[in-house]
Amino acid sequence: MANLVAWNSLGLRAKLLIAFLLVGLTPFVINAYLAMTASSEALEQQAFAQLEGLREVKKNQLNKYIKDRRNDAIVLSSTVETIWHEAFNKLEAVQGLQRTQLEQYFEDRLKLMDDVKQNLRYTGGLSQFGSRLHHRS
Repeated sequence: MANLVAWNSLGLRAKLLIAFLLVGLTPFVINAYLAMTASSEALEQQAFAQLEGLREVKKNQLNKYIKDRRNDAIVLSSTVETIWHEAFNKLEAVQGLQRTQLEQYFEDRLKLMDDVKQNLRYTGGLSQFGSRLHHRS
């Protein structure tokens, strides 16, 4: 009631001024509210779009990283296998060389033993020849 008394006590000029301000400001306030709501939604959609874009970039980076590590593991496995085969081949070569050297060693020893056996006959013959020479003189 007090508000109604205050409104009635205002003059026509003040009432018209308030009415025009309400009529002029109401669309402005409504437009400002609608624009703020629309811009807020637009900003939210833009933020989501940026986050989705960032998600795709990170997903691609992660997939590339996993693919690269998988390829690294394949290369590492291949390298280990190659090194293992090379080591095995070198071991076989060394074993073959050692076998050949061992066979040659025993062959040389057998020849030396044959030479010693023949030399014993020869040296035994020389001592017999020497003793016969001493007996005749």
